[in-house]
Amino acid sequence: MMKFDNKVVVITGGNSGIGLASAKRFRELGASIAISGRSAEKLDAAKAELGVGAIARSVDVTSVDAITAFIEEVVDAYGKIDVVVASAGGVTVRPFAAMDERLFDEDLDRNFKGAYFAAQRAIPRMQPGSSLIFLGSAAGSKGFQGMSVYGPAKAALRNLVRVLATELGDAGIRANLVSPGPIPTPGMDRLGLPEDELEKAKAGFASMVPLGRMGAWALLRILPTPSSISHRTKPVMSTAPRSLSMAVWRKFEKRLQQRHRSKGMDQ
Repeated sequence: MMKFDNKVVVITGGNSGIGLASAKRFRELGASIAISGRSAEKLDAAKAELGVGAIARSVDVTSVDAITAFIEEVVDAYGKIDVVVASAGGVTVRPFAAMDERLFDEDLDRNFKGAYFAAQRAIPRMQPGSSLIFLGSAAGSKGFQGMSVYGPAKAALRNLVRVLATELGDAGIRANLVSPGPIPTPGMDRLGLPEDELEKAKAGFASMVPLGRMGAWALLRILPTPSSISHRTKPVMSTAPRSLSMAVWRKFEKRLQQRHRSKGMDQ
């Protein structure tokens, strides 16, 4: 079993969903954990789950100053950083024509800018064998209706990993992008769909997976060990074949399109 004794893991967006699941597993394996999030209530609950010694801070990942202060606090406490998991983010589902500047900036900043500067600020404190892990999405390589900012932001992360692989290879720091399939997280509840449509979308995801359910988060199954050199990987995490995953997304897109058509008719 992989061990993380004496390792320091920083996770943005670690107060819920995929970020919290990752933090709990790293903790179980012996790592010192520092998480960031937005909700003070969720951060307090997450810290209680992670136990004594965990750092949990409210951090605005769209602010470089806030990110820098968080990274500096972690280094002051532990002296180094071994793993950064950039999982903070979110999606605003809107048609292209309905996106305004505020929503554009919000989606781009929390999904790309935050991850970019969390990695940049952490790198000077990372040693050979350390890992940068970015949370991608199928939306970064496929065009999904209503995700005209979220999708390109995730595509930017994919390209960033490729750039970092060339720039950090000699330093022995790995950069990886993990693109999960449908995972049931609180983020799904913030897609902006009415509850009945959201439940139909979730059921659609589950019905198209051979096991009849959505995926479970398994980051540590693909995390490189210190002895491995894996600078240019993009694991695709899914419990379903790619064609089935795409079929689920198409169903979701169709419902979203129908919703906005009916709204237009009502107006």
